[in-house]
Amino acid sequence: MFIIILGILDVIAGFLTFLETDIVTGVFFYFGCFMLLKGIYSMLTSAVKGWYLDFMGWIDLLAGITLLTVWNIPYIWVLVIIKGVYSAMFGFLFSK
Repeated sequence: MFIIILGILDVIAGFLTFLETDIVTGVFFYFGCFMLLKGIYSMLTSAVKGWYLDFMGWIDLLAGITLLTVWNIPYIWVLVIIKGVYSAMFGFLFSK
């Protein structure tokens, strides 16, 4: 169930990165902090396990940076939404 919630939050963050605003408002700030922390946590836990190429953690990290700054990475929102849909579908299919 937790994976489904994280996937849905990824999809929402993907739509927020698509909006490309010049002003960081409260929603952008909180989603940016969440995505940044989630990316750092994902990369650190993967590194502890010996897996250093955690692309999902890098996508979260880039989405967090994009939401916290006005520096927009072109089409990062596509990767974030695909990752969110993948995570949510994985949670739906394999949750008990």
